[in-house]
Amino acid sequence: MSDLATKTCVPCRGGVPPLKGEQLGSLQEHVDGWNVIEEHHITKAFTFPDFRGALTFVNRVGELAEEQGHHPDIFLAWGKVEISTWTHKINGLTESDFILAAKIDKLYKPLTPRHLTKSHNPLETTHSCYCPFSFTPSVPCTIVAFPPVCPTVPQLRGFGVRSVEVCDVA
Repeated sequence: MSDLATKTCVPCRGGVPPLKGEQLGSLQEHVDGWNVIEEHHITKAFTFPDFRGALTFVNRVGELAEEQGHHPDIFLAWGKVEISTWTHKINGLTESDFILAAKIDKLYKPLTPRHLTKSHNPLETTHSCYCPFSFTPSVPCTIVAFPPVCPTVPQLRGFGVRSVEVCDVA
């Protein structure tokens, strides 16, 4: 991961030229999956199992945008969010656009188990993942498939997890 996500967006006052050519290429290498469009803006699509997951992500991106003072265009659809950003003041791209992209990438955690292991009960499957629906980014959740449902992550059902017993902040 690049160190772009550790930086802060800098408000553009105008009077600086937008990034072009090699400058864009070197920054694009640090944000996986973001596409530079006509050297004017960057865009990326994110997928989710349902509308609620996409909406939750949009709200988190909105909070980030307010915090950074840099506001992307956001398109929300069922199971999908598309984000485009550029620096409006100069009608082109600056480093701040790539900083915002890196920070948005940190917010997005697809719901795929990282460490899937069988427990002692053959009807249960336990794994740890990072819960994209928690209010704290990158908070580990422990999920046990089988008994009652954890109300904070019902979206897991679309990923083959029948129910959730524990969604515990470690």
